[in-house]
Amino acid sequence: MPQATAKELILSALVLLSTSVAAETVYLCKTYSGDKRFWSKSPCSQQQAAAERFYEVPSGKPFEEQVALAEQMRRAEARTQRAAPPAGAVGIQSSPVPGSEKECERQKERIKDLESMRHLVNPPVSRDGIAQELAFRRARVSELRCR
Repeated sequence: MPQATAKELILSALVLLSTSVAAETVYLCKTYSGDKRFWSKSPCSQQQAAAERFYEVPSGKPFEEQVALAEQMRRAEARTQRAAPPAGAVGIQSSPVPGSEKECERQKERIKDLESMRHLVNPPVSRDGIAQELAFRRARVSELRCR
């Protein structure tokens, strides 16, 4: 069976996410000592760990399936990054990544939610967790070149 390219995996993940009713976030956490990585449904700061990455996955699936999908996306990103030309090798790319419109919308919506949570007296997530997730989501919006 031929191996799927990174672009195909990302597009299939985006299609899967866009057809699902709702998405959840899974976090790839790293212990503060740096010797262990683990997946979590809650922000890493609540687990006494640093967030390494996070992924949007379909809700309603078992956690193991969500992690497997996130791992696929992680591997596809790694292959894409290895294949990408060095920084500065091409001109400024201002158009969005093809097929990323739905993810851009979801990321921007979550950023709005997180920004409003920052101002709550007792937010449902720690302020550090909110700040951490905001930074990751803003970086993702930048990677996708969302408008």
